[in-house]
Amino acid sequence: MNIDNSLTSRKNVLITGGGFTNQGGFLMLVAAATEIRERLGAQPVIEIQHGTQRDRTWLGLDTLLGVQKVRFRPTGGKRDWAKRVKNRLPFVWGSDIDAVVDVSGFAFGDQWAETRQFRRALLRRANYFTYWKRHGVPVYLLPQAFGPFELSADAAKVAAENSRLVFARDEDSFRYLQTINSGLPSSRLRKSPDFTVLLPGYRPTDSRVLAFEGAVPIVPNWNIAERGTRGQSTAYLDTLEGYVRAIRDRGERVYGLCHEGRRDRELLEQIRGRVKEFDIVTPRNGLESKWLLGTAPVVVAGRYHALVSALAQGVPSVIHGWSHKYKWLAEDFGASELVQDPFAGGAIASETLDYMFAANSDLRNRIAQSAIARKGDAARMWEVIVDDLSSIGMSKNT
Repeated sequence: MNIDNSLTSRKNVLITGGGFTNQGGFLMLVAAATEIRERLGAQPVIEIQHGTQRDRTWLGLDTLLGVQKVRFRPTGGKRDWAKRVKNRLPFVWGSDIDAVVDVSGFAFGDQWAETRQFRRALLRRANYFTYWKRHGVPVYLLPQAFGPFELSADAAKVAAENSRLVFARDEDSFRYLQTINSGLPSSRLRKSPDFTVLLPGYRPTDSRVLAFEGAVPIVPNWNIAERGTRGQSTAYLDTLEGYVRAIRDRGERVYGLCHEGRRDRELLEQIRGRVKEFDIVTPRNGLESKWLLGTAPVVVAGRYHALVSALAQGVPSVIHGWSHKYKWLAEDFGASELVQDPFAGGAIASETLDYMFAANSDLRNRIAQSAIARKGDAARMWEVIVDDLSSIGMSKNT
């Protein structure tokens, strides 16, 4: 009987921080899983608490039997009975993990540390990397936003110091990391753009979604409304309403694209209450949203990964943000002038759209050229990780 030796020598890489609810988290999960297979020849693994078995099977992900919340992280054990049980269950165990890549996106910063409860949660997340390092498993923090750290420095410091490489998406994030990790070798802190730029979109099969190919999407973010001062949530709706009306005045079709869950949809419902006959579309996942965004003449968005999806495909985008990561995203794609105050109201919409359509060819070309460069940067980031893993004995399966 012939046995495929690659099955017994297969490497397993755990992906943490991604998921199936937030479309940005989904895109990062899929992008990481794709590169783990193609560049490392390894099997991507996700923890059991994320998604359903059907979700994980659809993406070809194995399941780690270990739940952080109850601090249950089985390593397989040394007793015969544990080995027998382990080999009969459809799970990967902690002792089977060869490396960890974290795709949290934006977890370590004061925005999530406003209460003691959240600060404890951040520290638990960071201590998970301590656990893996203690067991000899290398951890890599893939490109994400970091800081500021007036409230969350302890957790961020633990996370960085227990990772072999930490990639910041932007200059501010890199500087914040340097401030709290002054003793960390500079070779372990790197800068690289969001890595979902390498991921293509997926054409939807649902005709109700396909019907909006080529139309202009409005992609809100409830975080913008919530983090503003009193009265600014209304100003944010005024801004989005202004864009809907200005887009219609130009003879373009416009619709609402829900990129994350119930609270984003509630914002779109409020806009529909103001402008009437405003369709709301929720694609099945981030890959379908990315395809749809790529067909638009322009995009208006406050969701970071909706903006990455559009800009990576050369689509000019009005950028509404609530943290430093949005400003630097615009810099990455040579489109700093498209960053706008989300609370400015609707009066600026017509002027902005006039500029975007008048400069469309040059603007698209500038963004498209930047997108090529960012994809090259992301590919080099993976090459650095592959080289580092090879230096510690984890080479690509053959």
